Amino acid sequence: IEAAFPATAQSETTVRHVAHRDRIVITRESITPDTRSIRQRTLQSALDAASMFTDPRVSVESVDEAGIEIGYRIAFEKSMNAGVEGFQLKVEEALVSLAGPHESGRNWTTDWYPERGYLVMRLVTAMPSRVDHPLAVVDENLRHLPYATGAADRIMYWDVSTSSNKPHCLIVGPTGGGKTSVIRTLLTEAARRGVPFVGVDPKMIELDGLDGYPGCGAIVYDALRAAMFVRALHTEMMARNAYIHQMKIEGSQLPLMIAV
Repeated sequence: IEAAFPATAQSETTVRHVAHRDRIVITRESITPDTRSIRQRTLQSALDAASMFTDPRVSVESVDEAGIEIGYRIAFEKSMNAGVEGFQLKVEEALVSLAGPHESGRNWTTDWYPERGYLVMRLVTAMPSRVDHPLAVVDENLRHLPYATGAADRIMYWDVSTSSNKPHCLIVGPTGGGKTSVIRTLLTEAARRGVPFVGVDPKMIELDGLDGYPGCGAIVYDALRAAMFVRALHTEMMARNAYIHQMKIEGSQLPLMIAV
């Protein structure tokens, strides 16, 4: 059989024994070449092996001028999970890891259309390592304090208005992660908008140099004075609450102050 039907890359030979007819059937069929890229095959095989979607199908959504794939459409059976943000983030993280770094240096992102039963993986320009502080006031709402530039040049801001449901802000991260830069950006933006600030800095690092800055009420470094200062802030808060109830006014009518 091997001599009569030598194996080739374009065809596949199968041998079947038909016992009741005392016959051997030899069949040669052409192999349809798999023209999918390694990245597309990797995404498809990973989705087939996982249980995230039912009947996932990966197709090329778009290519660039050189014919390099820059977008994929992943179709799936509609489900409740597809509309959950936590599920979407988990899937996006896995897909980006499987797709790997792109030749162009751009980053993968995903657009979800759960009501239509598919998502699109596409490339976006890599985030710059540094963005200069804008000189102009970037938002007409003076209670929006910008602190970063996100994807697609979107300005991220902290809403300190009394109508906001996020009047408090917690900044966490490792050493060198940029916490001090975010704090200083928020405070200088607050000062530009006429919102005064006060601070407690026992490390004498984060708020160093802001004492005497326009809009800065005080920066306290000593531990004992810091405790007294926090107490004074609590007294101020209680006095404001009492004043609001007594005068029957809205909190937005009182001047803002940021404590760090």
